[in-house]
Amino acid sequence: MKSKYREKTRFGVLPGTISIKIREPGSALTHFLGLILLWIGAGPLIQRTIEHGSFLTSISMFIFILSTTLLYAASTTYHSVVLDLKKTMIFRKIDHIMISILIAGTYTPVCLTALRGKLGYILLAAIWALAIGGIILKIFYISCSKWLSSLIYLIMGWLCIFALKPIFKALPLTGFLWLLFGGIAYTLGALIYALKLKTFNEKHIYFGSHEIFHVFIMIGTFCHYMLLFSTLSFY
Repeated sequence: MKSKYREKTRFGVLPGTISIKIREPGSALTHFLGLILLWIGAGPLIQRTIEHGSFLTSISMFIFILSTTLLYAASTTYHSVVLDLKKTMIFRKIDHIMISILIAGTYTPVCLTALRGKLGYILLAAIWALAIGGIILKIFYISCSKWLSSLIYLIMGWLCIFALKPIFKALPLTGFLWLLFGGIAYTLGALIYALKLKTFNEKHIYFGSHEIFHVFIMIGTFCHYMLLFSTLSFY
């Protein structure tokens, strides 16, 4: 029997009102909430950076905000729109592409403010090179296995392990912990995404493994936002 998990659903706000069709409601609403929270947090982050940080810090914060906005907006749109298969596939590609953009955009402030110098620029170039590779993969091979996608994202996310000692020295303990906790949240999300958890999804058709994956992405983003707000905005 075909699973009803994440099938398109109509939402009516009140009896007698116009219903709204959302293709995958749980996935769409989680990342729409993430987008709203991001925009709420963007203002204070920008203000603090302008007041206390350098010009380079301001640029890196803008890249972070832009990359996270693109990810959450693309995800919300992809999971919301009800289109034919060809158009849906286009939005799916954009959604997956933005994951690589998010990871590279999150690395950018760390590389340009905490590390700086030769090591920071090398790590920055490496992560954006991997992001471009991930983008190309998704453009031409969107149907690749979830395990391959998750592996690529994990390699990108934990590339900083090669600069772990300098990063630890450059950040206060609280800042380093925000960075670490964010990485752990993203890792757990990637594993849940890869596992799919079919049995769990059949029991929870409106909030299954993909929605939990989205929640872990939001937790990871929050942790890294706190790293930027509490620490890197002063660099």
